[in-house]
Amino acid sequence: MYSPNNKIKNDTTYSTKFISAYEELIDNNRKLFNIPSIDDFFHFQDKKNISIINRCKTTHFLYHLISKLCIQYSKNNQNNKTILIDGGGNNLGCLYIDLIKLSVKEQFNTNQLLNNIILSRAFTFYQLANVIINELPILIQKLNCKIQIIVLDILDTLFSSSTNKVKSKLIKNASDIKEDKIKLLDEILQNMISFSRYCFSILAFTDFRNILNKSIFSRFNQILEIVSIDNNQKNDNKTMLHMKTTHTKKSLISDSILEIV
Repeated sequence: MYSPNNKIKNDTTYSTKFISAYEELIDNNRKLFNIPSIDDFFHFQDKKNISIINRCKTTHFLYHLISKLCIQYSKNNQNNKTILIDGGGNNLGCLYIDLIKLSVKEQFNTNQLLNNIILSRAFTFYQLANVIINELPILIQKLNCKIQIIVLDILDTLFSSSTNKVKSKLIKNASDIKEDKIKLLDEILQNMISFSRYCFSILAFTDFRNILNKSIFSRFNQILEIVSIDNNQKNDNKTMLHMKTTHTKKSLISDSILEIV
C-alpha cells in the first residue's frame, strides 16, 4: 500500500544514467509510431514525454497507437524495454490482441516483442501510485538498457473509488479520500515528468470528464488528442488527431494517415 511518506527523491534516482550525445540526438528525433504524419510533428529535447488522450467512445485507435509504440521501440534495438503499467479494466487483453495482430502484419518477431515488454497491472489508485512512485525507480535502476514507460488509463482507478457507496455519516472521510487521490495524481505526474529526463515517458488514457485536463496537459510537452467527429449528413464518424507542443499545434484526419484494420 502507498504511504504519503514514501516520496521519490526527484532527479537523484537516475544520476548514474549516462546518455551519449549520439543517443540524445536519436531520442530527440525519435519516430514514435512509424507514422510520418505524426512523427514529423514531434521533437523531444530536454524531456521525452507525451500525453495521449482518447476522447472517442472506442479505444481501438488508442490501442493501435500503443501497439505501434511498443513495436517501433523493439525494432529500434532488441535490448530496448517497454514498461507498460495498466491502471484500467480490461486493457491488457485487448492490447495483447492488437500487439499480436500488428506484429504479424509488420512481420516482426512476436516473441521478441513480448519479451521486451514488462507488464504491471494496478487494481486501485493506491497500487498505481505505489508502482510509479516507489517501485518503478528501483526497476529502472536495475535495467541496463534503454527504457520507455507507458502508463495506460491512469484515471480509471482514480475515479473508480468505492466512495459513492459510503454512508452519509462518512461523507467527510470520502471527501478526504478524494483530496488524497488528487494529491497522489499530482505526485505521479511529477514523477512521470522526472522519468522523462532519462527515458521516454508516455501517459495514455481515455477521458470523458474533462475535469483534470488542464492539470495533466500542463505537465507534458507533447500532446496527441484523439477526437471523434460525427458527420450526420453522411452518417459516419471520423477520427481527428489534434497534435500539440508548447509552441505549435496541428490537426489530422486519421483515415488520411493510415488504415485501421
